[in-house]
Amino acid sequence: MTIPVIDDRITPMKVVSAATIFLAISVICCLFFIIRAIKNRKSTQVMRVYNIILAILMLLSIAAAGYFRYISFPFSSLALGILCFILLAVVAANDMMYRQEYAALKTEIALLQEELINAQRPDETAIRAKELLPVGNTFLIKAAEAIRHRTDIAGILGFINKIMIERLFADGGVILTIGEVEDVLSVKAYGGSYPPPYKLPDDVPHRQEQVATNFRYAEFPLNNSFFGEAAHSAKPILIANAQEDDRIVINGEEPFLLPGSLLTLPMVYRDTVVGLISLSRSTEHAPFTDSDVQIGEILASYATAALRLIYDLQEETELNTIENETDIASRIQKVLLPKKLIDTADLSFSVLFNQAKGVCSDYYDIIQNQKDRLFCITADVAGKSIHACIVMVMIRSLLYLITNTAQNTQSILDILNKGITGKISIDHYASISLLAYIPVEKSIEYVNAGTQSLLLWKASTKKLVRLEQKSDPIGVDSKSVYTCKKIQVEKGDIAVLFTDGVVETLNERGESFGLKALAELLAANATSPAKAITEKINKQIKTFIGKTSPHDDQTVMIIKVK
Repeated sequence: MTIPVIDDRITPMKVVSAATIFLAISVICCLFFIIRAIKNRKSTQVMRVYNIILAILMLLSIAAAGYFRYISFPFSSLALGILCFILLAVVAANDMMYRQEYAALKTEIALLQEELINAQRPDETAIRAKELLPVGNTFLIKAAEAIRHRTDIAGILGFINKIMIERLFADGGVILTIGEVEDVLSVKAYGGSYPPPYKLPDDVPHRQEQVATNFRYAEFPLNNSFFGEAAHSAKPILIANAQEDDRIVINGEEPFLLPGSLLTLPMVYRDTVVGLISLSRSTEHAPFTDSDVQIGEILASYATAALRLIYDLQEETELNTIENETDIASRIQKVLLPKKLIDTADLSFSVLFNQAKGVCSDYYDIIQNQKDRLFCITADVAGKSIHACIVMVMIRSLLYLITNTAQNTQSILDILNKGITGKISIDHYASISLLAYIPVEKSIEYVNAGTQSLLLWKASTKKLVRLEQKSDPIGVDSKSVYTCKKIQVEKGDIAVLFTDGVVETLNERGESFGLKALAELLAANATSPAKAITEKINKQIKTFIGKTSPHDDQTVMIIKVK
């Protein structure tokens, strides 16, 4: 019997090798990174380089997988499995980086869209600036009217100040200009409510009208004041809370003395600051903002252009007419001044008077309408030429009328001020010194308006005394108050009345003659006759100024007690 033979060999199953799986994964990853690199070619350079490197690594992985299919190493399957896991981890990490980059890009796009929307939306400053174009035209129209009608510059300065207050929603404002000769800022326009940022004089009462009057005619040095700092910087100064700023002085707890927010704007012409516009908001209102600064700068440039147009054309017109006016004004001034000063039994007189060309601002006189009193007067009228002479005529006429009554010395200036105020332009006020000599009492009474003062040499003590009372000039405010001082005099005493043209006269180096030099001359020549003293002073002034032409009239009146 034949026993069948059984074939016990087992047919092996076909098993896919690890190398083949690794090859397949490498090919898929390679294709993935190549497509990613092509698709994201516009992405950041770092990401592009990263994708390219990964694609190259995948190509190397394909080569390695092909190699392992034909060459067998121990633990090759385990090694290839680990490599497959690393490849999948790299793919996952790459996808995470891609997602992070996409999120960052999406955020950046959102921000750009928001900026674009904001840029297209008109802001408050742009809207307000657009509304200012008609204001610039209005300034120029006002300038043209001022030139055509030859109106006073104070009018257009007041108009500009009013517009600035309205457009910047301020409670008050001032305009200051820099003097041509002195380094001071003078207030030329005042409106609304503006608490003074400087220390008020002690004799100014804390009443709103008196405080406003003091500010309206204030002057500030360029070297040591808040306004001077603004002029030197030539940049806007915004103070959100003035009460917390060391530069601002708080003069009291009254509402009209408490500053809130301040905005000061320079008026710049040809790279030179010619003035300032300063605005104030009370503590009850919101402070000024950067938007207000931008609007203010635009308005200030409009105002400066209009003012310079007026100034330039006025200067041109004045050059054409100044010679004729100077001659006329000079003749009027000479008519008004006394031809000769006659000594009395108790007093001897002498006057130094140097007339500056084209100015005609000083007036002096000795009036004796009554036996019991004799009046000595010196006056300095603001302004020039014909305009100053008209004011001078008014002052002289009123003085001759008032001194012929029984009014006391103090009342004379009060009545004179009320008679002048409102009848003349505010730019043509006058500083006056009035000395009354009373023979029976052998005393003098002195009262002044404005910046005038009296030097008194006492022969008994050989000392010099200066009498000065700060007060408003004549013609500024009808409510101004003037006080009188009474002093006994004796033989050898000398009273000196003078105008600021003497102490402020400049030499070739720009130095002023000064009050000290005048006082030293008086003390050194106190024993000389009155005429000899004025001659000495005149000689010293001429030596001091040299070839420099005086910019203002110079008047010195010597009154010596016999």
